Amino acid sequence: MNKIHYVIISLIVFTFLGSCKSKKNLSNFGNNSPVITGKATNEDAENTLKLIKQNRNDYTYIKADAAAAYNDGKNAYDLDVEIVCEKDKYIWMKVTALFGIEAARVMITPDKIELLDRLNRKHITTNFTYLKTFTDIPLTFFQLQNMIAGNALFDADAKQSIIENAESEKLLVYIFNQNIQTNIYNIANYKNRKSIVTDTIKNQSLELDYSDYIANGTNTLPSNISINIKGEKNVACQFKLSNFAFDKKGEVQFSVPKSYQEIQY
Repeated sequence: MNKIHYVIISLIVFTFLGSCKSKKNLSNFGNNSPVITGKATNEDAENTLKLIKQNRNDYTYIKADAAAAYNDGKNAYDLDVEIVCEKDKYIWMKVTALFGIEAARVMITPDKIELLDRLNRKHITTNFTYLKTFTDIPLTFFQLQNMIAGNALFDADAKQSIIENAESEKLLVYIFNQNIQTNIYNIANYKNRKSIVTDTIKNQSLELDYSDYIANGTNTLPSNISINIKGEKNVACQFKLSNFAFDKKGEVQFSVPKSYQEIQY
């Protein structure tokens, strides 16, 4: 995989994964740490999960423009990305590089990831099984869909969850298999503002920060998504979203020219 392929796929998918080796301290949330005031009861855990489910962001269709910044310590890129999501069907992106040159188109569906490399005239196809090359955290299309909506990547189960109360927030720790997911929720609207998912065996983790929300009906969607991986290789990516649209007015375009070289990973 050449550099442009890696950067584009990193922006879309692998930024969440990387090759990080350091385990995150789940009580360390940086400058915006909640002040824990006490552990919740089992009944409170049930009620909290019910409120989170009732207030989770939902959508049928989202279209937005994004300014994306990628930095892995050695390479830094600024790209413009047009994003279109139709719930449970696809996540489509058009990536534009310097001087307005279209670098790539990406189509992510529940069963595969496709990349049209416009600069090198290549059509690259892979699936979510390939992500195990990077991590054992079980990411699928639906986790990426949740990420864009600002929801927790994985739905928590009360029997495997720990709730801690803060002054104006709740901290939810969900333990499943070898993974730990930690989310911070604002108790005013039970919207998620931060997620950390850790693979406790391989000591791999990904961290998502959400801010600058916009309202659409009962939804409160983040317009700023920051993704950070810290470890042997530090990777940071930030998406600043604007020009949201929620009414579908046409189909996205993703056609493969016959002259493109076919590559599978």
